[in-house]
Amino acid sequence: MTIRVHSSVRMNDQLHRQITEKVGRLQRFFDRIKAAEIYFREAPTPDEATEEKEVGLRVYVLRRVLYVSAHSQCFEDALLNATEKMRKQLRAYEKEVSLY
Repeated sequence: MTIRVHSSVRMNDQLHRQITEKVGRLQRFFDRIKAAEIYFREAPTPDEATEEKEVGLRVYVLRRVLYVSAHSQCFEDALLNATEKMRKQLRAYEKEVSLY
């Protein structure tokens, strides 16, 4: 599986390791993942006092592209939430494919 990271902010080595670990682990739930793209964005909150971190995760599988996004105060938590949502989508997609 190919993992591509798109970010407008500077990321540290710990975040890169976490990306490889968490996104790579998704292949245990569905082994036919072709590629994954991760988008990191900072968005101002409505009160504009802080910036909220957003992680978008796009996974390319057979005949479909799955997408989830998650928001949090830090990128690590948002990545964890996004991979958990994607895990659920992959499980549902696997059941759908097994019906054929």
